[in-house]
Amino acid sequence: MKTNLKLHRGALMKAVLLFLVSLFSSLPVGKLYAAEWNGPSGWAKYDVAARRAMWVWNPIPTGGDKRANKFWDRDVKANERFYDNYKGSMDLFFDFCENKSIRVLYMSCGIYQYQASEFKAGKLTSVEKRMIPFLKEANARGIQVWYMYYLNDERDSRTLMKDTDQILNIAKSVDNFNKKHPNYRFAGIHCDQEPNNPAVYKGLLENTKKAYDWIEKSGSDLLTSQALRPKWRNQKVNWNGENKLMNEHMQDWLHHSVLMAYSSSPNSVYNWSKEVIAYADSIGRSAAIGSEVADLTGLWDGSEKETWHGKLVEEDAKTRFKVGASSSVTWEDMMHTTVDKFKDHESFDRLAIHSYGEYFWHWFGEHPRDYLLGLKGGKYNSSSIRPDKVDLTKDALPLFGHKPDPRKR
Repeated sequence: MKTNLKLHRGALMKAVLLFLVSLFSSLPVGKLYAAEWNGPSGWAKYDVAARRAMWVWNPIPTGGDKRANKFWDRDVKANERFYDNYKGSMDLFFDFCENKSIRVLYMSCGIYQYQASEFKAGKLTSVEKRMIPFLKEANARGIQVWYMYYLNDERDSRTLMKDTDQILNIAKSVDNFNKKHPNYRFAGIHCDQEPNNPAVYKGLLENTKKAYDWIEKSGSDLLTSQALRPKWRNQKVNWNGENKLMNEHMQDWLHHSVLMAYSSSPNSVYNWSKEVIAYADSIGRSAAIGSEVADLTGLWDGSEKETWHGKLVEEDAKTRFKVGASSSVTWEDMMHTTVDKFKDHESFDRLAIHSYGEYFWHWFGEHPRDYLLGLKGGKYNSSSIRPDKVDLTKDALPLFGHKPDPRKR
């Protein structure tokens, strides 16, 4: 009896070994497997195989009003401090990107309203000097950067109708920059002007089409991108000889778009995204999906339903970024499911987080500038903090468009 049991055990072990050999030999070679979670907060590395994107408006935001965000030390502008790497602010930013799987940046660089003269001259005078070292560092870390802009402080500005060469002028300026600095180029231009008034939609469309047509006819390798308002999925516009949805009109004249899927309802995110991804598939374009994490409490009716902020802060601080952390659908559950639903679509690019300051706050409990100033000596030292890093050159979703400069620092 004991001999037979021993034989049965031997046969069972052999069967298990054969199964394991078969299993591992069938796994795709070179597939990226990510260790997605290694801790609750702060510099706990968050690694996802499909690297993410992030909007960046103010690279060293703090709590408070616009003046508090604009000035860091008395009359010195915050952006100037950041690009000078004052107190290690830029090192903090890049380390955060490498620690949280952020590979693509929509980086705020310009406003046509205030820089019209340089754009009309085909130049990036106000940002060229500071952006070269920034792009060099981003490329060295495997990060792709898009030149993000908006056209006017007033979202529904009539200038969209009066001057339809604005995006064209920006495209030419960024294209000139890329040709002048091929190793530190922008991947493309990303517009964040999202008018709410249908009366000016045609102006934005004319602007977008002119830039797209110029890129295609000139042979420029620049790419155009735009943030898409959710409501554009339901608004039909008669323009350019066609009566169809606004988001479809926009996608027709964009190489790439990002849907602002700003909803705390997972089903809304999936359903809205499905429409945009399907249309991108049909016309051979690319589309990313954006998610909001900022505190929008009380800003307008239903504003809290457009962000995951409330749900994130209610979750257990030790597990809020862990997939399957609770019985309900968490923000990370939604993000993962979105990738799973669309990763096999040729047009799907990646998930994008809005935006840097708010996402940083969810990890550290304060905004980047306040975190930095609270460190010993009020300065961030990357070499002493030594946060875990994600290899951003490895990505389950290949970069859309141009890859970063592969040269190492």
